[in-house]
Amino acid sequence: MPVWFPLTAQLLPAVLTATCWPERAEVVHLRAALTNTPAPGAPPAPLLAGPIRLSRQQSWVGVGRLDFVPRGEAFSVGFGADDGLSVRRRTEDRRETTPLTGTQHLQRTVRLHIGNLSGERRALRLIERVPGSEISEVSVALVEDGGGDLDKDGMLTFNVTLEPNERKTLQYVWKLEAGARVVL
Repeated sequence: MPVWFPLTAQLLPAVLTATCWPERAEVVHLRAALTNTPAPGAPPAPLLAGPIRLSRQQSWVGVGRLDFVPRGEAFSVGFGADDGLSVRRRTEDRRETTPLTGTQHLQRTVRLHIGNLSGERRALRLIERVPGSEISEVSVALVEDGGGDLDKDGMLTFNVTLEPNERKTLQYVWKLEAGARVVL
């Protein structure tokens, strides 16, 4: 019969963020960003792959799984869903075709309805994917960013702070143009 026993225990300071990828799921997740930096006086060592126990404010919250993390490397751990924040994603498409050339135009408006259901001020990070094109017959442009930051990989990030019981709507718009022969 296999027996589980801990090899080591290590406490690492973490920065906890509420993060949501609304295109994938309208659920806010608590994520902890950590760096494998040992405490002063502790021997430098990697974190081995395997099960981990998760605690928050001296309370056990669950178990997780960790991949191998070399010394000094950054990694993140999930702490499950956060029921105090709600997110709803709605899209609206407008399609047109230019009569003579057959050029296809698609404009997508994305609205993110977010709410703080708790009685305390909360910060939330929303990450949306803006499509990109690798072929010359298709071009994509962000028309309205809604206050988000677009990185080089096409990820649009919104950092929002909500007061207790506050609701907000964020909106961004992207436009796609494609040649007549491209199948969308």
